Amino acid sequence: MKMNQHFTAFLRSRPFPRQALLAFFLAVNGPAVRGADFYWQGGSGSWQNTNHWTPSRITPPGSGDNAFITASGSYIVTGGGYADNLVLGGPDSTPTLLLHQTGLTIGNTAYAAPGTVIILSGSQGVFVYEGGTFSAANGLALEGEIQWESGLLGGIVNVATGGVINAYSTLNHLLAGTVNNQGTILWNADNLTGGGGDVGLLRNFPSGWMDVRQDGNWSYWFGSLVVDNAGTFIKSGGTNAVACGGTFTNSGVVRVQSGALQLKAGLTSSGSFAVDAGAALELRSGSCTLSPLASFTGAGYYGVPLGGSPVIYGAISAPDFQLQGEINGP
Repeated sequence: MKMNQHFTAFLRSRPFPRQALLAFFLAVNGPAVRGADFYWQGGSGSWQNTNHWTPSRITPPGSGDNAFITASGSYIVTGGGYADNLVLGGPDSTPTLLLHQTGLTIGNTAYAAPGTVIILSGSQGVFVYEGGTFSAANGLALEGEIQWESGLLGGIVNVATGGVINAYSTLNHLLAGTVNNQGTILWNADNLTGGGGDVGLLRNFPSGWMDVRQDGNWSYWFGSLVVDNAGTFIKSGGTNAVACGGTFTNSGVVRVQSGALQLKAGLTSSGSFAVDAGAALELRSGSCTLSPLASFTGAGYYGVPLGGSPVIYGAISAPDFQLQGEINGP
């Protein structure tokens, strides 16, 4: 669908980075959307409070509408709702969007400028996705930061070079969409769950940096989890293990500096694994396909541990590869 003419003209008039604008324009197809352009009037307040929006109507932005939270200054917008397109922040505007056990759904595209923050927070409830939720169906161009304490991150998130996702806490984190990371992901959380009816895809591009600082369980619920690393993936913290029950692909660099990285659903690799002394990379189960470019190095443990039984395709050209369990396959 096309954005309305006012929204397109606004984007062209702002000094936003071209990469961010492209994320919007690539999604523009089909008949024009005829909605309203809602502008936040500044100061902290609730998304649902119509007095904070111009034009002030009976309801806040909704289906077919475009929301601009670009007023000058630093302030907090709480609560959530719906809009077709969203611009968060800009020159002299650094708002925080706080979604505490509430959700914001963007039907088309969103842009978060440098200095802006989106917070997803909540509590440990009955459901794995309890907490704040954010979803942009055709992509959030993230040049600010997402602080992910708990809840659901859906749609598509395109993390720009200067963008950051900071996940933390022992609460549940449900990835029900795609994260394309060209910036930084700081993983200070215990759990990552993919699915919720979708494929949870965490894709780390060549320029992307992902630092896993905690032990935890990476699994899936009513869907699947895929971790695809083409950049730099480091496990720098935690003395136990990150147990990855999702598919793991590596064409970049993986370095295990502390604790263990356990791959329980297989591996496809044309990249490198470096394991520091006292750390471990464990191939526990699943189908493992190793290209001639795949490598394993370091003073730590890498191999198949006791009880492991992966199916391995391809040659293992690593003299210190350990085998306490079984290797199946050709």
